[in-house]
Amino acid sequence: MSSTDKDPAWLDRRARLDWIRGYAEAAKLLNDPRLKTDYFSLFLAAGANQGLAGEAGKRSLLNLHGLEHRRLRSEIAPVFRPRAVDRMRPFARATAERLLADCPDSKPFDFMAAFTHPYIAHTTAHFLGIPMADVAQLTAALNLMSEAVLDLKNCAHDLDKGAEQLLAYARASLRKREIQPSKDVIGTLSEMVSAETIDELFAANLIVTVLSAGLEPTILQLGLIIEELALRPVVWDSMATDTASTPQIIEELLRYKSTNPGVVRRFEETVEHDNIRFPKGARVHISIDSANHDARRYTKPQQFDVEANTGSHMAFGFGPHHCLGAPLVRMQMQEALRALTPRLHCPEVTGAEQKKGDGLTGPVRLNVKVQRREAVGVDP
Repeated sequence: MSSTDKDPAWLDRRARLDWIRGYAEAAKLLNDPRLKTDYFSLFLAAGANQGLAGEAGKRSLLNLHGLEHRRLRSEIAPVFRPRAVDRMRPFARATAERLLADCPDSKPFDFMAAFTHPYIAHTTAHFLGIPMADVAQLTAALNLMSEAVLDLKNCAHDLDKGAEQLLAYARASLRKREIQPSKDVIGTLSEMVSAETIDELFAANLIVTVLSAGLEPTILQLGLIIEELALRPVVWDSMATDTASTPQIIEELLRYKSTNPGVVRRFEETVEHDNIRFPKGARVHISIDSANHDARRYTKPQQFDVEANTGSHMAFGFGPHHCLGAPLVRMQMQEALRALTPRLHCPEVTGAEQKKGDGLTGPVRLNVKVQRREAVGVDP
């Protein structure tokens, strides 16, 4: 690509990919129809040719664009809207309270294993309509894919294997609902398939996408939120006593410390942006982390400050491929903290292990020590 003598502040040239930095630049490019998600070609280039990298992957919402993408997204959008997700709140709160009851008092334990993993797995599975007895096998397939993505050159066959297992399960679940209808997401998608408003392969891909995007990223994000709140006992206690808005605090935490550092896009045609020419086929990394800490948008971008940093953020992406499951993730975070903060004093982190690799960030292990409050609802 070509540029002026001096690159603008929003462009960070690196060895493998150019990075796009800044909120306004990220928003403009993520909304540009000439930039496409590129998961399909990346998998194919690495040698994966089945599962999500085969013909099935072409029906994934992540790999669809333009009119077809808009049509299908509008069909399924009601399933993921806040009103639909809010019906899950009692189940999410009850699940959080049950898991919390089993956490040790005043003794170190791994918060990720004891609370975050099972809480997100239970609530996501319940939302979709997946029996908890099936979650372990699905998680194993997802883990196989996650590890393969870190080394696609050598593990493309594992990506195929995990994806094929998940797609087969999703298709079987959709067909089962034809005989045994249900009011969950899989049941609703099955009805849409029967009505021919969406096709079965698209519906199966959507189930796999919600599983892959709804488990590991959400688990890591909740871990990051607890890790950050452990440094801020005043904020923790303000949620416990309802003197501060839990949803607003979560939004600022999502901005301040998002598990998703960025997304990769490919130019479908030659594009000139701010005197920089990107040739057709060029790939760029759009930095979500940089956009969320842009001093031109936020008053105190490098600080956690609910009152100062009031603008919207990009933790869930931006544009046509903005995260469809964002209302579900927000609900899960809110109900977790509404269960935790009144029952526990602010946790003390005694050790942590962070996820390795260049992708998602967050703790895979978070050792904490907590003390229970004497009674729910009393002042800290």
